[in-house]
Amino acid sequence: MLASPVVLLAVAGAAGWPAQAGVVVAVTGAAALLARSHPLVPPALVAATSWIDVMLWPLAILAFLAGLRSPRGRPASTGLAVSGAAGVAVALLITDSPGETLLRCLALVGLLVLPWTVGRFWRAYRELVHSGWERAESLERERRVIADRERLRERARIAEDMHDSLGHELGLIAMRAGVLEVAPGLGEEDYRAAAAELRAGATRATERLQEIIGILHEGTGSDPGPLHRNVDDLVDRARSSGMAIDLEREGAEGEVPEAVDRAMYRVVQESLTNAAKHAPGAKVRVRLRHLPDETVISVVNGPPPGGPPPSPPSGNRGLAGVAERVRLAGGTLRSGPRDGGFEVVAHLPHVPGVPPVAAATAEPETESALRRARVHRRLRRDLVTMTVLPAALSLTLVGTFAGYAAVATASSVLPPEDYARLRIGQPAASVEEVLPRMQMLDPPSERGPAIPEGARCEYYRSHGTLLGDAGAVAHRLCFADGVLVAKAVIPYGGAVR
Repeated sequence: MLASPVVLLAVAGAAGWPAQAGVVVAVTGAAALLARSHPLVPPALVAATSWIDVMLWPLAILAFLAGLRSPRGRPASTGLAVSGAAGVAVALLITDSPGETLLRCLALVGLLVLPWTVGRFWRAYRELVHSGWERAESLERERRVIADRERLRERARIAEDMHDSLGHELGLIAMRAGVLEVAPGLGEEDYRAAAAELRAGATRATERLQEIIGILHEGTGSDPGPLHRNVDDLVDRARSSGMAIDLEREGAEGEVPEAVDRAMYRVVQESLTNAAKHAPGAKVRVRLRHLPDETVISVVNGPPPGGPPPSPPSGNRGLAGVAERVRLAGGTLRSGPRDGGFEVVAHLPHVPGVPPVAAATAEPETESALRRARVHRRLRRDLVTMTVLPAALSLTLVGTFAGYAAVATASSVLPPEDYARLRIGQPAASVEEVLPRMQMLDPPSERGPAIPEGARCEYYRSHGTLLGDAGAVAHRLCFADGVLVAKAVIPYGGAVR
């Protein structure tokens, strides 16, 4: 493509085309070498040689590549301004009339500014597409991470359930064994019954453990659920193990949400387990208050009759896990010592609400999202630039040349009466006293009578109209050897007078 000007010159066969072809080859060769490493330099080189008309075609190509390959806006704008200044300077040097200069400048806008803005827009579009794919890949990775996190969270929850249910079963087994050990006067049948209860409890705990281990091993994440979901059965089984428990109910139970029912069961279960472990033999009171909008669970145990037992090993996860389950159900849990014993109180609303902790703040946008937003803004800006900049430059050029033409027209008027007073042979100095300060911008030099040999001619308007007038003529004055040697009135569309 950059070699096409040489072909056009050879086809046109203009005078001196071999020399011009040499210039074209040198400039286009340098432009091809610098197009990638210094994309802003080639447009300036070609614009500086735009006095060769065929160089306007490579100018458009190189301007597009400069806009496409220039990453930063300010250096690219500076390079564009330098190229434009070089092109305007060449247009002013090689043209004779403002009209031709204006046309070359407008062509410069179309072949330099417009391709550059199109290149910038295309670059931003490609970056946007690339950013979109990066964003999609990031979302896929994030989705996998979230899924893995949820699986780990579910396994942790199952482990907490295992602690709750197995801890409760093992606590009841320990309670039965303790009662069997200290109970006086038991006969053989009593021992057989107690041993059967111990075996049944151990069997249930073993089955429960095998079920949970199987779920964790398979990674299905399904919830095994508690062994029993009824608080009455839970209390009865604890009583059968030797615990002294009073169960009180207040209000109609009615329908409660699944999360509330599960949390209520876990609160009672963990409280009874802790009472059996830390206060064996103490009396326990379980109170369930069913209100219209919430359920309140209160489990209170007194001090152990024989004093506090040695503290068994504990991971301190029981009440913490129950508190988290209550929080997720939208409720609150309070626990602590009371009158030498221990108290656990939970409030569970029937209408789920926001968990009573500070709401999580919005996560900051990811880097890929910020980059995509920046590219979006640049794409919109480049689109506006591509539309507005060429139009604004064209209007500026037209306005500038129109203003200059108006000033030049008004400053190059030689009225007919002043022209009539001029005489052949009159000294040039006296003639210049009545002449305007500027000459015509577009003199009809190809018209009129022959110019005397060795004479220098000047052209002035008869009227100051910009759009032309049927009666407007040009006054030509020719000077030689310091005197006026010829004058002529040249109508724009008529013969000499």
